[in-house]
Amino acid sequence: MEGLTLKINTSKELGDQVLRVGGFKGMPIRRPHRFGEEKTVDIEDLEASVVEFLQDLPKDKKLVIIGFGMGAEWTYLSTNFPAVIPFFSAWIDLGDIVKDITSSLLAYLPNLLFLIQTFGYWWKDVKPGRGCHSDGNADNAGDDVVTTLALAHALLDERNHAMLRFEHACFRIACSGRVRPFYDPAKGFIATVRTEGQLPIKISSSIRLARRFFDFHPVGTGLMPSEVGFATFRSQEELDYFISCVDGMVLRTGETLSAQRYIHVNPKTPEDEKLKEEKRILRRIKREADDEEVVELEDLFS
Repeated sequence: MEGLTLKINTSKELGDQVLRVGGFKGMPIRRPHRFGEEKTVDIEDLEASVVEFLQDLPKDKKLVIIGFGMGAEWTYLSTNFPAVIPFFSAWIDLGDIVKDITSSLLAYLPNLLFLIQTFGYWWKDVKPGRGCHSDGNADNAGDDVVTTLALAHALLDERNHAMLRFEHACFRIACSGRVRPFYDPAKGFIATVRTEGQLPIKISSSIRLARRFFDFHPVGTGLMPSEVGFATFRSQEELDYFISCVDGMVLRTGETLSAQRYIHVNPKTPEDEKLKEEKRILRRIKREADDEEVVELEDLFS
């Protein structure tokens, strides 16, 4: 394994203006652990330092870029490190492999942390020191390297593919877990799940509800609020079957589940929604007309 950690000399004024995830400003505090060789460079020498590191690697080895969702990486490399790209002979986007295995759309692609935990890695190994801001509250690039390579190793084992497909199916069910209001109460096939106290840990989140009740074929799961779970279904028959099986079910931990139908009726009628849509269209037409008038006025002075 070869590694390079570059410490960039940055003025306090420049560092204070750095925009971070979440809209915060200021340089993040990196965790103290580092990877491989460490060098301190000025920002204008950054690309040259990376090129020098790559040139010193064994010439009989081919370099391959491995990432997860690599659109951002390609943009970053082409913008900031164009001289680095010719050193690589190929690239692998693990996100594409996950999409092939799960036959998923991009909108339903799980994130890297979810996938790593699916294959048995403990979250504290993936996100070390989370919440301990005195030791740094941001990942190092090396953290992402280790996590990405761990996912690549897990995907090499075909026995993990079935597990991934199951977890991804549960992920999609959990992503769909919003209680939508219905104009017609007869069309809302929703069941609530609760116990006398807090929900047991095994069903305490939307993804855990999806796993626990997967065989009942829910189309969505979630919480409302944290002590009440819910599951949505496609038909009255599926809803009735779920309630008949789950209501009174005793878990291994001793809790007894209560399941019943839940109806969330939209107070607005279809006519109200139609009127709202008509007003939206009228506003758009007026806005476009105003824009045309502005263009015509500009022509007078051109």
